[in-house]
Amino acid sequence: MAVLFPMLSLIQILVISTLLFGIGHVYLGKEALKSTLPGLIFGIFYIVFNSEIPAILVHIAQDLVVGHLLHKE
Repeated sequence: MAVLFPMLSLIQILVISTLLFGIGHVYLGKEALKSTLPGLIFGIFYIVFNSEIPAILVHIAQDLVVGHLLHKE
């Protein structure tokens, strides 16, 4: 996003990307609010590692764990 919006600070970009991540999970209803915190964490991962791959891998792992817990009998 910094390439698209060079006039914004890193914090502003992090806030925008976090909100977009939450909006992307609006199909979950009220649960979309809970997606905002992981969105912030994924944004921080991107900043720290300068790559989206660690955030993608953590998101996949989180989805697999939650999916397993929800379908556990």
